[in-house]
Amino acid sequence: MELKDWAFGAVTLALVISLAIQFTPGRTFYCEETDMVMECARLSSTKITCYPYLENRTDYKRCSSGWKHIEEFLPKVTGVNVFANNKEWTCKIENDRATSYTKCYSDSIEGYLGELI
Repeated sequence: MELKDWAFGAVTLALVISLAIQFTPGRTFYCEETDMVMECARLSSTKITCYPYLENRTDYKRCSSGWKHIEEFLPKVTGVNVFANNKEWTCKIENDRATSYTKCYSDSIEGYLGELI
């Protein structure tokens, strides 16, 4: 085998391996099997290997059951209770965010979270 053929094969193999890695910056994943939470800069295409650093492929954690997004295991928050002005207010969260315009209710009174805090 000539050096040119060997180099072409090595480059092709490196390209195939790099395409098997899915780039997921700043994502938090959970492994049910080991009850571990990790930030994965890269996740393998099989979702079994989590690489916490982009520049380091030798540092990784494996999860044979597969890494899953942490959001799948967190309860969805739909409301929050706030104590303000000597009253307890129930604020309804929409679109997974509370803002100063989030509506809050106490008995028959309506207000905004920004007014209460």
